[in-house]
Amino acid sequence: MTDKIDEDGYFILDRRVLVTLTLGEIRAVNLDHFTTIGIVGHMQITRTDKRYRVTWDSSYGVEGCITANSLRIDFEPSHPERAVSEVA
Repeated sequence: MTDKIDEDGYFILDRRVLVTLTLGEIRAVNLDHFTTIGIVGHMQITRTDKRYRVTWDSSYGVEGCITANSLRIDFEPSHPERAVSEVA
């Protein structure tokens, strides 16, 4: 967060990142409380044998775990103006 304020009186954030998880060859899916929107409260990625397991708890919406043979994590800088246009 910076010490600068936008025209609506909110602090301007300058360090945002979009994180994308790509799972390949999915082996198991176990989801609870499935809705179209969710808020991840805690996420854990573990590797067992040759598989990856992504487990998460939510404060709202879907939670559960997915097991897959491959996992890729990408990071991309993100800006508020871009995030708003992508959602719309």
